[in-house]
Formats: sequence, structure tokens, C-alpha cells
Amino acid sequence: MAGLNCWEFKGCERQPGGAKVRELGVCPAATETRTNGMNEGLNAGRVCWAVTGTFCGGKAQGTFATKIGSCMDCEFFGLVVNEQGRALQNGPEVLHALQGTVPESSRRK
Repeated sequence: MAGLNCWEFKGCERQPGGAKVRELGVCPAATETRTNGMNEGLNAGRVCWAVTGTFCGGKAQGTFATKIGSCMDCEFFGLVVNEQGRALQNGPEVLHALQGTVPESSRRK
């Protein structure tokens, strides 16, 4: 069963077809296909903390290294951690997927 994606949880409406796309653009987490299925999400919808350029707290966020501290305090991050438990895909596993170095066959869906 798929979990809520960040744009659903936050209600930001920046997914393709969302109400705020014209104003703010499409969020990179909603279109990042290299992490599709990770933590049971659509695209990077449940690994948004690893994606550069997401829009949180009213402004565009930077790279993983610059934003992970604030992401770890995010309610959505906590939700995903709790829901996924030991099956959580985080850190190196997600970053390798974003770099294209994790074979599709090794990703959990």
C-alpha cells in the first residue's frame, strides 16, 4: 500500500496539475522518477528530503547537505520514518538512486 506523498501531506499543490503550479512551478519531488517507489511513494514523494529545490517553509530549499537538518524536524519526515520503520530507505540508498547508481531491481516497491 502506498503512503501519502509530501505534496499530499503538506497540501502544497505543486504536483503536476496542482493548483499552485502556475504560481510556484512543479516541485522536483513530484517529478523525480529515479526514486519512484522508494518508501512506497510516487517519484520522490516519500524521499523529498533528498531532492534539491523542493519548496518548504515558504522558500526553495537547497541540496541534501544544506537542508537535511531542517527536514529531519519536519512532521512529514517523521511520518515516513514511523510508517516505514526498519524498511525505511534513507541516506546513501536514496542518494545513490538520485545519482543513478542503484539498479532498478534493487529498489523496494
